[in-house]
Parts: sequence; C-alpha cells; structure tokens
Amino acid sequence: MNNNSEILNLLKTRYKDLTGKSCRSIKLPSYIDFILKGKTITMFVNKPTENMQTNDAAFEAWALAIKTWLSEDVDSIVLDYNQPDELVQSILLNRFVDEEVNRRSYNRFLFRIHGLLDLFPDWFSVVDSKRDEATEFMRWLSSETRYLNRPMQASATKTSKEDCERQKGIWFINEARSKTGEYFDVLSDTLFDQLPVGVFVSGVKNATRIFTGGASAIDFWGIGVDRTTFHLFELKSKSNKGLGVISEVLFYTQLMKCALVDQPKWLVFSDKVKGNESRGIDILEKHNITKISAHIVAEDFHCLFDHDYITNLNNRMIQWNSSIDQTKYNYANREIYR
Repeated sequence: MNNNSEILNLLKTRYKDLTGKSCRSIKLPSYIDFILKGKTITMFVNKPTENMQTNDAAFEAWALAIKTWLSEDVDSIVLDYNQPDELVQSILLNRFVDEEVNRRSYNRFLFRIHGLLDLFPDWFSVVDSKRDEATEFMRWLSSETRYLNRPMQASATKTSKEDCERQKGIWFINEARSKTGEYFDVLSDTLFDQLPVGVFVSGVKNATRIFTGGASAIDFWGIGVDRTTFHLFELKSKSNKGLGVISEVLFYTQLMKCALVDQPKWLVFSDKVKGNESRGIDILEKHNITKISAHIVAEDFHCLFDHDYITNLNNRMIQWNSSIDQTKYNYANREIYR
C-alpha cells in the first residue's frame, strides 16, 4: 500500500502555500510508489528500465522535488526498485555486458543511482537489500577501459516536421548561432549538434555497449568563452515539460564530468576513424575543460521547478564542478530569454 495520494496532496498544498498559486501539472508518476513512514519516504520504482526522462523512471527528479517542497515533512528518501524478471540471472551473475537492451537500461539506472548517492549522501540512500548493487556495478566498470563513442557521420541539417525539438535545436546552432553564443557565453564557432553518449568497454562495438545508445545524445553543445567550460544543452518543446529532464541532464552532466573534468579522465573518447565526421570532438579535446555548465532550454517548465529546486541541486553540483540553469525560448518569435 503506498501513500501517493497523501504525498500528492501535501505537494499541492505546499506549492500553493509557498507560491500563492495552484498547479494542475503536479501529478505523481504512475509507476513509482511513495511510502511514507515517519519522516522517511521510500520510493519504489516499478519500471527502472524505462526511458530516464519519463516520470516513471525519473527517480532523481522526483526525489529532489519531494525533498525541496516537503522539507518540513521529509528528512530522508530511500530508493527501492523492481529487478526485472528477465534480468534476474544476469543480476545474480553480475553479467553487466549483455546485448539485452533492458540490461543496458538497467546498467544506466545503476550508474544514475551512483550519481545521486554522490551528490546527496546525507538524505538519499538505497534500501539495504539492494545497497551494494550500484557499488558492484561501478567497481566492475571502473576496472575496465571505458570509452565514449565519437560521431560516425555529420548530423542532419534538416528534419521532418514531426521532429519538432530537433528542428528547434538546429535553429539554435545555425540561424541563431551568434545569438546563442552571446547569450550563453559560448564560442559560437564551437557550437555543435548531437553529441553521442554511448558508453563501451574494451572497444567500441555493439557487443561491448554498456548503456542504451543509438539515438541517445546531448542535443547541442559548445565551449565557453573562458575556454575551460563545456556547455551542454537539453532542449524541450512546450508540450514536453516534465520533471524527467532533470534526470536526463544529471546523467549527461555526470558522463561529461567523467570524460572531461575528472583527472585522470574516467571516460575517454574512442580513437578517431579516418574519414569519419568528428563533429567537434577534435576541437573539444584540444581544450582543458575544468567545468560543466548544463542548460535546460525550454518553452515552458514544470511548476515544481519553482522555489529552491534548481538552487538545492546546484548547491551540491559544485562538487562536480558543474551547474544547471533554466532558459526559456519562444521559437515562434525566435527569442531567447531568462
């Protein structure tokens, strides 16, 4: 039995008390159970292999929302989750390299748990029965040679009408390149589209892929005018304003910290293949990156981004030499504004 209705009512009440407004967008995920006991909430994720930006898998985003808005009611959050039936044998054997797509999604889920534990060890933890699983995964992964894949071809400069967000992303780095560079303090000639985030061990091939890949990519990116900051951008259209963007951006930031900021680098880009399009990676590798600046660029935001949500997150992301901010844009008017 969960306490989702009680938690939802608390969130709506606290939101109205603090902002003086109501928000119809406050709806708890259908497949995360929230169990309240004293001042501890256990979050049970029923579908850990779902897309990380959907409500049903975005445990980081919802943990932070609960802790931000219900700080008077909640001291700690404990994560529990379902281990998919088809992966039980793989989990028991710690078989992390597996061409099963759900195993790769599950690996990514464990990596994300490790990230949130790193940022919020004082109030976030994992249930005792699964406490060591993410640790074992990271121990194994740390013992391997880890690679980020390079782009294999130039990104498309035209998109279908249905691919609205891609169309808008191309506008930011093409027609609005100078405006984007000036607004975000990015060198406009270093703005590039679609940075792949495929992680591999031993070598870059499908059999050694650790996380789901294919279409997974940072929407666009650039190098700061200070030449030491990597800027990543996650773009959302008006119809896509869920909290899950936080889980997505945290994952990308964690990966790029591992590849660019950590010393020695925990992730390295794979070797360049002659004749392949590097899409800016060659330029990136020539810079000594020491900071990550993540930008959520959206036409509208979920109401729970109000209050101290982003501030509380940034207070901890300092330890990653990273930060997250929000920027609104109006594509119809071709405007970017805070």
